[in-house]
Amino acid sequence: MGGRVLIEVPIAVTPLEVLRLPPLSSRILKTLIETEAVLKPLKKHVESREKYKPLFISNLSAGGQRLYASSQRSRRSIISPGETLWGRIAAVVSSEVVDDINTDVAGIQGSSLRTPFGEMRIEIPEVRVVASLEVLKQDLERGFAIYFHTPALLSPKLMIPPLESWRRRYEGLKVGYTTLPIPGLILAYSLRLLAATHPNHPVVAKHIGRDPDKAVFKTALLGTVLTETIHHRIWPETVIIGRDGEGKLRKARGFRGMVALNIRHRGVREAASYSLALAEKLGLGRGRGMGLGEIEVKPKP
Repeated sequence: MGGRVLIEVPIAVTPLEVLRLPPLSSRILKTLIETEAVLKPLKKHVESREKYKPLFISNLSAGGQRLYASSQRSRRSIISPGETLWGRIAAVVSSEVVDDINTDVAGIQGSSLRTPFGEMRIEIPEVRVVASLEVLKQDLERGFAIYFHTPALLSPKLMIPPLESWRRRYEGLKVGYTTLPIPGLILAYSLRLLAATHPNHPVVAKHIGRDPDKAVFKTALLGTVLTETIHHRIWPETVIIGRDGEGKLRKARGFRGMVALNIRHRGVREAASYSLALAEKLGLGRGRGMGLGEIEVKPKP
């Protein structure tokens, strides 16, 4: 039996008629998978209710701009026929599934599809096997910057101490999402994502062990206390997710921008070097399956 690998699938969408974008343009890619028009082996990941599922579906981009609706900025909502938009899908799958995905991609290459959003042409240049999760790593020794390309939705409740009495007291409170890139929250989420995606990862065994709640809380706390914030350029942003059953807009408020950090603790830095490398591919926070929390990690040269 093979191991688990991370794949990235760039995908080009060219509408053949006027395309009206949904609030989150990632909905188009998600629908293509749900209807088994493309990447059928990933459908189970899309339908999964896992909190930290190993899947990221980006919003579509035009001219480098990610197309989603927010209360703070205007965006294009109409795409002309013939204009190509680009997106990205990333997932952690067993190595045996890669051949099935390649076969599926070969069968739809350049196909014209009738979708709920209109007729469009789909092209997938390649299916990239990025790495096995054991070797996926960023060098954070000299510091690094995280760029948040779409709003990150991180709950401050990730930092509640792993005590049953505290959980019972606060689990029902609605506190929303933070609009600040708190290092501990970033690390807490990325570590939980790594542990959920690859529980046998050496870093999970070393830094999390048998009590993930306690270990993640401890590492996240140290990640805030022992991390130097060098610079930041952050702004809050309210993203429009869609409409509820009564037709009212569904919104969530997170943050975008950049933060430069330097983790001063060796063990915390080691954990972050693996977990943030994975989060760069799979996103950070809630809504990763619809293109939110898309980040880029740039180590200091």
